[in-house]
Amino acid sequence: MNQSVKRVVSLCPSITETVAALGAWERLVGRTRYCIHPADRVAQKTDVGGTKAPNIQKIIELKPDLILLNEEENRLEDAQLLAQAGLRVESFLPRDLASTASYIQRLGLVLHCQQQAEILLGQLDEASSALTMDRDEDWSPGFIYLIWRKPWMGVRSGTFISSMLEQGGFRNLLQALRTEQPQEAKDRKDYPVLTGEDIKRFDPTFVFLSSEPFPFKQEHIDELAESTGLRTNRFVLVDGELLSWHGVRTIAGLNYVRQLTKQLRPR
Repeated sequence: MNQSVKRVVSLCPSITETVAALGAWERLVGRTRYCIHPADRVAQKTDVGGTKAPNIQKIIELKPDLILLNEEENRLEDAQLLAQAGLRVESFLPRDLASTASYIQRLGLVLHCQQQAEILLGQLDEASSALTMDRDEDWSPGFIYLIWRKPWMGVRSGTFISSMLEQGGFRNLLQALRTEQPQEAKDRKDYPVLTGEDIKRFDPTFVFLSSEPFPFKQEHIDELAESTGLRTNRFVLVDGELLSWHGVRTIAGLNYVRQLTKQLRPR
């Protein structure tokens, strides 16, 4: 890949952070309002709107050589509009460590940052190996991971979040769950709506409550304990960024899962 890619727009927060880690920050000209890392530098870049509602005209006016999207965070119709405007679009959808490694490698290639990409891949492999070495094959607690309230929304297996926790030996109880969804929400099959009775029926060892997109707090543990009848010690507040951001943050995420297993595993 030549160095003609000089103006980049990122429409996904985890991609923006990874672009910086690859050493291509100076070429980034636009990012979403939800791009918060690297925290000391994001304000330097043009805000082009949200992940689901980017300002297409503003992006076009930036005259980017490349627009980076995530197939889950961003809408297909926006990708199509940008492509129809003659702009180059690259989309990614990491769902596990293998596809995250491929994503980093591909991003390094299109940005002409292969050497830094190889460094990140080495760090990713090192963090994964350390987690595997610490894993207790006899310990496989069932979990439900919640990302939303009103209604409660869980995370099915086959998603990036689930794969991160599964690396630590946790077992997703929603692995085969299919719920009836409205037609307009059919793209949310990976994030089924649950009731308190559903959660109680699965009898999870742990219910992980993410810090994003809904910011769960202690008060929500009390609410869930009351609605499910499960003891409060089954509910665990977790860092959603470290468990759901694919790319450079996955390295820290694997170390976080390693510490989480040490914290929760019986001694």
